[in-house]
Amino acid sequence: MNKLKKVGLTALAGSMVATAATAADVTVGAGWSLSYTGGDSDEQHGTASWTMGDSVTFTTTGELDNGWTATAYYEIDDDTMDDQKLTLNMGDMGTVVFGDGAAGGFGIDNVKNFVPTADSPIFSMGLTMLAYTGGAGDTGNLAYQLAVGDTGLTVGAEQEVAAAGGYSRSMSIRYDNADAGFSFGFGTSELEPDNGSGGDTETAVGASYTMGGFKIGGNHNETDYGSTATNDIDNQHYGVSYAVNDDLTISYGVGNNSADTAANDEEVVQMAASYSMGSISFGGYIGKQSSVAGTAGDDDITKHISMSVAF
Repeated sequence: MNKLKKVGLTALAGSMVATAATAADVTVGAGWSLSYTGGDSDEQHGTASWTMGDSVTFTTTGELDNGWTATAYYEIDDDTMDDQKLTLNMGDMGTVVFGDGAAGGFGIDNVKNFVPTADSPIFSMGLTMLAYTGGAGDTGNLAYQLAVGDTGLTVGAEQEVAAAGGYSRSMSIRYDNADAGFSFGFGTSELEPDNGSGGDTETAVGASYTMGGFKIGGNHNETDYGSTATNDIDNQHYGVSYAVNDDLTISYGVGNNSADTAANDEEVVQMAASYSMGSISFGGYIGKQSSVAGTAGDDDITKHISMSVAF
């Protein structure tokens, strides 16, 4: 019995040494943010609400013996395990990510939006007929991305296996030239069911250009529904931002959706600004939605302001 205890203690000590040799850095994050979003009471969708950041993140990162870096990320959002993903950065060989609720973003996600904004993206304001639905998905998503040397060229792909069978997949190719201030990207997705019965397809193409404090960008995204050929959607959004100084940025953007089944195009116009004062940042926008869901006269005005503190 004593021998068994001795062997057990020796094994435990050995495992503790091995763990120490590959110890990882663990960080816990909880942001501070407060925001207000309100609709126009005279319009069709007048609502108002105050919200605060309510998520806690846990990140564990460690370097392997061969120089690769492994990271585990978990987020608890409003008392619920919301996002979790595993990342393996293999240096020149690329990066692999597996996630639930936190996809790698290496497919069409990486090129869906080149439009600059000082606050929230234009399409997040409530375009109900958005021509982009999320690439391969974010449940059981396996993604890979490779940066091709120092060329500025990045290629990525991801795949999600659907619980009901079939799978969704997405890919992208992106080029960034920091010296010239130019970026360009193209992506495509095939959404489940892709098991012989046909699924939906998405495409996205966009570009941006930076010159001094100005940045302009635009995107054209499409969704083609395999099961309903007459309900396809096209989306264009474009905008410009200007960095007045290191603290203040302003922007203007327009988004437009066109659906086969809608009599009118849905449009959003947004003016936004952001300002930082040390560790405190403010942001906000005023947006006008016209012909929501393609219905003439169904309009809304949205106002949003937020304050965040960086620790």
